[in-house]
Amino acid sequence: MERPEGIKQKPENNDNNSPEYISELPSVRQQLELLASDEALSNELASLQYELANDSDYLMFPETETEIDRLKAELRETESTTRAFQLGRQIRDLEKSLQSNPKYIHYVHSKEIVKTLEQSPKRPVYADSPEGGLLINALQAETGINPLNDQAPFMDYKSNTAEAWKYVPEAAIKDYLDSFHFINEKMRLEGNMVLLRNDQHSDPFVIPTSLFASAPGFESWSGRSDANGKGWNSDYGLGVANSIDVMKHYASLPTELPPVDLVNVYVQPDGRIFAKNHSDGSHRIGAAFLRGDATMKAKSVDFVMLDRNILTD
Repeated sequence: MERPEGIKQKPENNDNNSPEYISELPSVRQQLELLASDEALSNELASLQYELANDSDYLMFPETETEIDRLKAELRETESTTRAFQLGRQIRDLEKSLQSNPKYIHYVHSKEIVKTLEQSPKRPVYADSPEGGLLINALQAETGINPLNDQAPFMDYKSNTAEAWKYVPEAAIKDYLDSFHFINEKMRLEGNMVLLRNDQHSDPFVIPTSLFASAPGFESWSGRSDANGKGWNSDYGLGVANSIDVMKHYASLPTELPPVDLVNVYVQPDGRIFAKNHSDGSHRIGAAFLRGDATMKAKSVDFVMLDRNILTD
């Protein structure tokens, strides 16, 4: 990826998260301009299509994949135990050979990127790529619209008992949650996108909680209306509960909050950023506010380049 003028390379002895490095990173908006402008998307598609059609190693991989498919088809049809054993060993050996080849992993990623780019203005970027590493480091350095403070009702959640959450006054929790800025999630926000992806064995992405400004299904950070409760089933009860009680339940557990599946990160033309979960996890994010958790985890992150500023204050 082309590096914007004035941005220094990371020193060899500088950890990725050190202040000196973070301060020198291109902003998230700068990186999206380089990765997901119309010109960048067009150039990336043409480059990958050429690479897939001309790289000698890449041209060999489809032959191996076809052979694996042929062996699997024969395995499904054979009635011989001996032959089935032989076929299974051949398949495992071929698959292991492919999966252990770093260039094959890059080939698979390139095919997926091409498929996505051909269908929409979206560019997948993988976490282990230089672009992915820069993007997530820059995101973690952002200051969000909802900075947390030391008044979080469940800041000491690790010392809570199974019953402790019941004794936190609901009014105090609602007042605390309603002090945070909330954006109407019904707005339809679109733009060119970068899809940050990880493999299934990697750690989730870490997102600053302060960036979250909306959550699907919520009317405010206090959650859903009382007429639209949350179904749950846990050691603490089952049935339908209001959002405040569900968030209190999650916040009081002595364990880390599970990651949400997908977070949308919206990046304005002026560079300001806000985030929301895509579908699942609204109550977990509310619980993160109640705990005063500095970060929330997500399995995937979609960056959306907005063409207008939503946050204007």
